[in-house]
Amino acid sequence: MDPTPPEQQNWSIWSIVAYWATDVLNLSTWQTASAVLAVGLSWREAIPIMFLGNLAVAIPIVLNGAIGSKLHIPFSVVATSSFGYYLRYFSIVSRAVLAMFWLGIQSVNGSQCITIMLRAWAPSYNDIPNQLPASAGLTTQGFISFFLFWIIQLPLLLIHPTKLKPLFWIKLFAAPVSALALLGWSVHKAGGGGEIFAQRASVSGSREHPYSFLFFLSSSSISLD
Repeated sequence: MDPTPPEQQNWSIWSIVAYWATDVLNLSTWQTASAVLAVGLSWREAIPIMFLGNLAVAIPIVLNGAIGSKLHIPFSVVATSSFGYYLRYFSIVSRAVLAMFWLGIQSVNGSQCITIMLRAWAPSYNDIPNQLPASAGLTTQGFISFFLFWIIQLPLLLIHPTKLKPLFWIKLFAAPVSALALLGWSVHKAGGGGEIFAQRASVSGSREHPYSFLFFLSSSSISLD
């Protein structure tokens, strides 16, 4: 409930910019963009969809975070001003549940990356027999990868927010380089851009307006945490 002590107020506007600038460079963003193509739209729609969706999300995020950034008070205090002392617990619990879901989604993405890495380093990792039933929705290999990713990220989750700033500065440079390197590798592996730059949307307007519906549906699917 206490405001952040002055000695711990070490995040500047550039630190926050570095955080959000790198936050959009993750697997979830790439998955959202690829999903735009999967529903029948093309890269011509994907780029403005990602721009509009992120802009729409950024506005309430900035407005919601301004009070904490200026007054250095935690979310529980901010929620009290809007919901009251007791009803604020609803928003706090809702925020905690959302954080758990988001951590789970990102951990699944991370575990898939672990699987790919271990397959490249040790091809025998791909031969791990599955001991889990189909109803589990998870294989033994996937469970091991998820556990390994959890062990790797756990120390990072224990770092105090006031000491996280150097990690985001590193990520500010590492994330774009990694993204461009992955893009270059993918294009080279595919033998060029192929027909993707000539691709057009496979849906069009009709009585139900599927083009407009898919455009705005894709825009609303973008979220940041």
